[in-house]
Amino acid sequence: MAARQPVRVFLFTLIFICHVWCSFAWATGPRLTQLAHNVWRSRDGDIPAGVTALAQTSDGYMWIGTDSGLLRFDGVHFTPWQSTGGDSLDPRVFSLNAAKSNVLWVGTGSGLYQVTGDMARKFLTGRINMIARDGADDLWIARTRQRDHGSGFCHMHSGAWSCPSILPARGAAVAVDAEGTPWVVTTSGSVVRSTATGALPYTDTKADATRTPEATIVASGNDGSIVLGMGEKERRPFLRRISKGRIFDTVLPDTDNSTIIQALHVDAAQSVWVGTSNRGLFRISGQIVEHFSERDGLSSDEVTDILCDVEGTMWIATSGGLDSFHKLAVETWSKREGLTADSVSSVFVDSKNKVWLGNQGGLDMIEDGVPRSLRAGAGLPGKVVGPLLMDSHQTLWLGLDSGLWRYASGRFTEVRGTDRQPLGMVYSLAEDTDHSVWARGSGLFHLRERATPEHWNGGAISDAMLISRASGGGVWLTNTKGELVKVFSGAPPTTPTQNGPAKMPVSVNEADGYVWTAKGDVLVAWKDGISRVLTKANGLNGGRIFAAVRDAQQNEWLMTESGYVRISHDDILRWLATPSTHVNTSILGRPDGAQPGFASFDHSAVLAPNGDLWFATDHVAQRIVPSAVVTNLRPPPVLIERIQADDKTYLPSNELRLPARSRDIAIAYTATSFVDSRRVRFRYKLEGWDKDWQDADTRREAFYTNLPPGHYVFRVIAANSSGIWNNVGASTEFNVQPTFYQRRSVRVLMALLSLGLLWLFYRLRLASVHRRVREKAETRMAERERIARDLHDTLLQGTQGLVLRFAAISLQIPEHTPLHTTVLDALAGSEQLLNEGRERIHQLRATLKNFEDFTFSIQYTIRDLERRYSLIPVDVKILGDPRPMKVDLYEQLFLIARELLTNAFKHAHATQIDLMVEFLPDAVHLTVSDDGSTMGQEKSGRDGFGLRGVQERASSIQATFSMDSDGKGTRATLLIPVKRRGRTWNALEQLVSNAWRSEQDAL
Repeated sequence: MAARQPVRVFLFTLIFICHVWCSFAWATGPRLTQLAHNVWRSRDGDIPAGVTALAQTSDGYMWIGTDSGLLRFDGVHFTPWQSTGGDSLDPRVFSLNAAKSNVLWVGTGSGLYQVTGDMARKFLTGRINMIARDGADDLWIARTRQRDHGSGFCHMHSGAWSCPSILPARGAAVAVDAEGTPWVVTTSGSVVRSTATGALPYTDTKADATRTPEATIVASGNDGSIVLGMGEKERRPFLRRISKGRIFDTVLPDTDNSTIIQALHVDAAQSVWVGTSNRGLFRISGQIVEHFSERDGLSSDEVTDILCDVEGTMWIATSGGLDSFHKLAVETWSKREGLTADSVSSVFVDSKNKVWLGNQGGLDMIEDGVPRSLRAGAGLPGKVVGPLLMDSHQTLWLGLDSGLWRYASGRFTEVRGTDRQPLGMVYSLAEDTDHSVWARGSGLFHLRERATPEHWNGGAISDAMLISRASGGGVWLTNTKGELVKVFSGAPPTTPTQNGPAKMPVSVNEADGYVWTAKGDVLVAWKDGISRVLTKANGLNGGRIFAAVRDAQQNEWLMTESGYVRISHDDILRWLATPSTHVNTSILGRPDGAQPGFASFDHSAVLAPNGDLWFATDHVAQRIVPSAVVTNLRPPPVLIERIQADDKTYLPSNELRLPARSRDIAIAYTATSFVDSRRVRFRYKLEGWDKDWQDADTRREAFYTNLPPGHYVFRVIAANSSGIWNNVGASTEFNVQPTFYQRRSVRVLMALLSLGLLWLFYRLRLASVHRRVREKAETRMAERERIARDLHDTLLQGTQGLVLRFAAISLQIPEHTPLHTTVLDALAGSEQLLNEGRERIHQLRATLKNFEDFTFSIQYTIRDLERRYSLIPVDVKILGDPRPMKVDLYEQLFLIARELLTNAFKHAHATQIDLMVEFLPDAVHLTVSDDGSTMGQEKSGRDGFGLRGVQERASSIQATFSMDSDGKGTRATLLIPVKRRGRTWNALEQLVSNAWRSEQDAL
C-alpha cells in the first residue's frame, strides 16, 4: 500500500488545480463554434437517457448521474456503479459533488449519499436538488420533500450536518460566494443569504409593480460575484449578475417565457455558461451572447448540468446525452463565425493586427475577434477577392476578379495599364524596399506612387507566379519550372537559377541569409548558387506542402496535407550547418483542429505583428498562437480497474490470489484524460513475466495466457493526447496459486522419485549390459575350452603317443651311438613342446577378471620366462589409481604385455627390462623397455604370434601401439583410450563391478 502513496498525492492535487487550469483554458475565450465538440447521444445507445448531474473525483473519473443510476466514465467506457455493501443507493440521481478526498456526494430523489469506492452511506433525507462546496470543503445542500422536518438547506462542517431552521423549508439551489456566504434559492423563486446574523432575503432593486422575476438557479464567480438565472411571466428569461453592489442583466435571445434557466457555470474568464430547459446552451462573455443548440449538434436542448474538469474541458449534461467542449490548438474562422463564405483564399494582417481575408463574394475583416465584411454588391466592386497587401502607406492592394485594386479611406480604386485595360487576374503581390509595389497579373507589373504600371514580360519572368520582397531591394520571382529570379527596378532580371527539384514553389521568402522555397514535399534553402534540400530523410513529414511561414522566434511552420508542421529554429540552423542532420518536427493535425488546403492565391500564410500565424486554406481561415498552443501538459491519472481470471472478475489488491490453473488473465486499465481520449496511449509490463515494456498503443486491456504459479507485479503508464507521459502510472500485485502437483514440496518429491527411477533404470541397464558381456565372455570361454579339449584330445594326445613310440624305439638303438643321442635330444624337445602346449591350453581355459588378476598373471609370466630363458631383472611399476575396466581389456593388456616380455627375454639379450602400467584420467599407458638389441627384427615365436599379433590385438581394442630404438635398447608403448566419467559414475560402476565380480567368484 505504501507504493500507492505518491499516486494518491498526485491525484489529490488534480482537483485543486482544476480552477487554475480552467482559467488558462478559457482566458482567451474562443467562440463556441470554434471549440472541439464531442457528443454521446442516448438515441445512439452511447449513454442512458436523462443525464442529470456531473462531477469529477480526484482520480480523474467523470461521474454521471442519470434518471436510472450512477455511471463512471473514463473517456471511452461508461461503467454503471454497483454497490457491494452499505446502504442501497436510490437510482434517481439529481445532483453530484466531489470532495477533495476522492469522496463522491450523490443527491438522489430520497436523500444524500456518500459514495466511497463501492460502498454507499446515507446521510440526509429528501430530494437533493443541488450540492455546493465552499473553499473549506464544507458542503451546502438544497432539498425538498424531506422527512426530518428540517429546513430545505443543510450545512456540513467538520463532518457534522445541521439544517438551520432560519432558512426556508424548500430549497431549489445553493451557491457560496467568495466570502463564504451561502446564497439560496427557494422553489418559489426567492433568494436568501445566510449570514452570521441570520437569513437575509435578497431585495430586487430593479423590481417594480409590473415585474416580479423569480430565480431558478444560482452560481458564484471567481471575482466574488453571484449569478442568478431569472424568469418571469410573459417575458424571456434573463441572467442577473450581482458584483460589488451593481446589477447587470442579460436577456437570453431565441427564448420565450417557457424557457427556464436550470444550469449555470462561471468560468475563470468570468464567462457564464447557461443551460436552459428547451433552448440548449448559451455562453455570455461581456456583451457577447453565443448560442449552441440541438441544431448545432448538441445532444438535446434540455441542459441539466454544466461542469469544467481539471483539463479545462467543459461538460454539458442534457436529457438526450452528454456533450463536451475543449479548446483546439488551431482556431477556425468560417461562415459559421460570420465570414462571407467558406472560400478563404488569401490573408493579410496589418500593423494594427487587423486581419484581412480574401473570400468568394466578400472582403472579410476580423478586428478584436469580431468579424465584418464588405460584400459583392454592398460596397465591394467585384466578387472574387485574390491576394492582399497592406503597404507602408496603409493602402490595401487586392486582386479583385480580373484586375488590381487599391482600397484606402473607404474607397476602391482600380489600377489599369498603359492601355487603360485591367492588369488581369492577380496571383501575387509584394512591396519593394523603396515602397513600390510589384504585382503578378497578365505579366509582371511594377507600380510607383501614382505612375502608370511598368509592365515586365518575356524570358524567365513570363511565367513567374510568386513574388517576395528581397532584403537588398527588388523582389524574388519563382516560375512554373521552379527557377529563382531576382528583379530590380531599372535593371534586367538575373539569370534564372534552378534551386532544388524542378517543381513550382508554393512559397518564397528570405531567412537566415538564405532564400527559402517550398516545393512538393520538400523545403529548399538557396544561397550563392548552392541549394540544400530538406526532405523526409531528414525528418520532414506531413506530405505535400501548401504554404510556409516563420513565426516571431524564426521557427518554421508548414501547412501540409497532414496538418501544420513546426520545425524549431535551432534544428534549422543545425541542418544548414550539416545537411545530413535529422530535424525534429511536431504536427498539429486534424484532431487539433487543422483543416489544411491549397489556396488559389499568394499570401496564404502570414505572421501578424502580435505573433499570431494566419493561414488561408481555400475554404476557411485558421489561426495559431505559437506562444500559447494548447498543449495538455497534465499527465493523465492512470488506474487499474479490474483483473479477470477466466470467468471471474476481481478488484485490484496487492493481496489478490488467483486460483490455480487460471488459464486466461485479462487486466483492464485506463487513464482519465478527456481532451482526446482516443489518442491516449499506454505501455505496460508484468514483472515476473515480461522482460520489457509492452506498447499497447490505445488498447486498454492486457492479456496473458497460462501464467505459471508465482508472484507478479503489473505496471502501466500512459500518455495524454499531447504525448505527456505519466511515468508513475499505476501498479498492482497478484499471485497465481499452484496446483497440487505444482507445489514445491511435490516437485521435490517428484524430483527424488525421478532420480530413484533413473537409478533403477541405470541398475537394470547396467545389469543388462553386464549380462550380455558375461554371456559373450562365457560363449568365448566355452569356445576356448572346446578348442583346448580338441587340442588336448587330438594334438597333445597324438604327440604324446609319438613320443612314447620314439622312446620305445630309442631303447632299441645302441647307446653311445650318434643316432641314440639324436633321438634322446628329439625326445627332450618333444617333452618341452608338450609342456608348452599344456600351458597354452591352460591359458585358453583361464581369463582375467580384474586388476589383481592382471598383476598376478604378469608376475607369473616373468617367473616362467626367467625359468625358461635366463634370469634377467624385471622392474614392474604401477602408476595412478587402477580403475575398473571391461574384462577383455585387462585380458588383452596382459596378452600384449606377455608377448612384449617374451620378445625381450628371447631376442633382446638385455641385462635389464622395465614394465610400467600408468592409469591416466582418460587412458591406460603400457610401456615395456630394455637395454638390449632391437626387437624390431624379431622373428615370431613358435606360436606364430609375434609383434604382428601385438598390433592386431591393439587395433581390436582401439589402442595405439608403437616401438622405437635409440641403439641402446628398445621401447614398446601401448596407449588404450578409456572413456572419462565423473567420480560418482565411477563409484557406481565400481560398486556394480564389484558386485558382478563377487557373483562370478561365487559361480
